[in-house]
Amino acid sequence: MQIVYIILSVLAGMMAVEVGGYVWHRWAEHHGILGKAVVARHIVHHNKDYPVDKLRNKNNKYKSANSWSWYVLGLLIIIFLYIVAPKPYNYIMIVSGLIYAKFVISYLHSKFHVKNHWLAKNSRFIKIQKLHDIHHWGPYNYGIVFYGLDWIFGTYKDEFPDSKVANFKTDKN
Repeated sequence: MQIVYIILSVLAGMMAVEVGGYVWHRWAEHHGILGKAVVARHIVHHNKDYPVDKLRNKNNKYKSANSWSWYVLGLLIIIFLYIVAPKPYNYIMIVSGLIYAKFVISYLHSKFHVKNHWLAKNSRFIKIQKLHDIHHWGPYNYGIVFYGLDWIFGTYKDEFPDSKVANFKTDKN
């Protein structure tokens, strides 16, 4: 029975990262509920580093947004799991969440923005890369590699809009 709890703990750690990431990406980085400082760095990622006409980097190197806010989110998720989840499963959740965030989400996101990545021949990678590209066009697809929460909350879109839509809430929109 303990193996079931371990597997559930691993999945719970990954899900905590997905839920936290969706909420953070949508509401903190795009809608600015925590202020302009969090939004500012992410706007650079969308409008300067990877605008819709230049979603892939020519030199095949990902230009990181160096957004400190994701570290804050990570720390908040760690604290939440440590306090709420029962020991020793909280440690399993924290470690699995960290591994998932670093080696799945962060890795894949960086590869979405480079040309000719080895995963570019994989149909699943191509699908999630397209969904991420659509995110750069408008207020859709806030998940990075899992878009289930977008589907649940009505922000999922699998076709490109006709034109670029305002992707950040500002005083003007």
